[in-house]
Amino acid sequence: MLGQGESKMQKLISVLIALLLWGLLSVAAVFAYHDSLYVTVNGVRLRSEQIRAFEQQAGVIMRSGHYWYDPGTEQWGIRNGPALGRLHAAQTQQTAESRRHAPMSHRTSLAPALEDEVPLYDKEKLAKEKSRLQMRVQQIWTQAFLPILTAEEKRRLEGVQLQFPLVGSENPLIDFHADSEKKTVDLPVVSLLFFEDLSTAYAWLWSNNYSLSTIDEYVAMLKYRKASSFPDGRHPLPLPALHIPDQALADSRVDGLSLRFRNSAFAFILAHELGHVYWRHPPFYTDVTLQQAKDHETQADDFALDLLRRTATIPMGATLFFQASAYWFPNRGDYATQQKWYTYLKEGATHPLTAERLRLLARRMDAAAADFSRHEQNQRFGIEAVHFIARGIAQIATVLEDTELQRFMAKKTAQADLDSLRPRRQ
Repeated sequence: MLGQGESKMQKLISVLIALLLWGLLSVAAVFAYHDSLYVTVNGVRLRSEQIRAFEQQAGVIMRSGHYWYDPGTEQWGIRNGPALGRLHAAQTQQTAESRRHAPMSHRTSLAPALEDEVPLYDKEKLAKEKSRLQMRVQQIWTQAFLPILTAEEKRRLEGVQLQFPLVGSENPLIDFHADSEKKTVDLPVVSLLFFEDLSTAYAWLWSNNYSLSTIDEYVAMLKYRKASSFPDGRHPLPLPALHIPDQALADSRVDGLSLRFRNSAFAFILAHELGHVYWRHPPFYTDVTLQQAKDHETQADDFALDLLRRTATIPMGATLFFQASAYWFPNRGDYATQQKWYTYLKEGATHPLTAERLRLLARRMDAAAADFSRHEQNQRFGIEAVHFIARGIAQIATVLEDTELQRFMAKKTAQADLDSLRPRRQ
């Protein structure tokens, strides 16, 4: 008798042959289909040949989405869902050791593809920082947000759980997300620590009148360069890469500014994810249209801005969050055609970041500038600060529309060395 995996594979082959015979599917169409998919497994995006390998081992036809894989049991499934099957890695003739050292283009099993992702921070570092970062975010929730929630907001958010895994399930670096059905908000330690370090870098560069563009270049470098291309075989940490002094926070100006960036970034991110829970937005991997996904992001942004407005928190950190996101996540310049970009937005972008979304956010910040800054000692200065932040977010929107700039940045950072990130004057 044929095994279950072999039976499924035979069925898959039979279907493909039938389609080919009927002229409904050419070989080129098969490969074009895989090129158009956006598939992540354990937070790592798979290339088209890796998707085909997954299909061969799982005996299924993939669709865009976010999946999990347990290398111990070889089971896989849709993120946050039950196991749907088991990979049959024994079909490949390579040993684990030979696959580990083979070029990515020669690898056929799923597990080795995931080995290429080298965490930005050591697991020991993340474990050490977890309690400190978790406590800070919990304080924002219990001491800043809970007291000002309306009765309806408290009812809809009752029982929400903040979870702090060391790393995320969808993306290796920036991976905040909520599950409105389970009432959970995931805030990975790696993502929180990354934004804390960027806050320190931003504050030191700003305080010393250096250009902030090196932060954009650093994030793009993380995106476009493999860990193996760096001297020690791993992606560089933010502060050393940006040449921020070890004693940067000894300067009270830098320390105070970095805390404001970090705390307001954490507050905006948390409030945004709580907004998804409040509005009961379904998970992205369900049948959600692109327009619905965009609307959900706008609703969550509005919820976040309203909480920050009610707590009189100037949303400084929102600029840093969107600035990093614009250079980290896929953009139009990463895709050869508008159709492929649209496919990613429709099927792969869990939090669609669009120019339209950011311009709307900037307008709403401008409109509520006096509320955000009402507790500032110098409210006039605070209002100007909010307008400045809104202009910054509107400028990020222009980056999202500038395909030539995106491709220039990709080419530049893929070839640049770390010396190019040294602080430079504005």
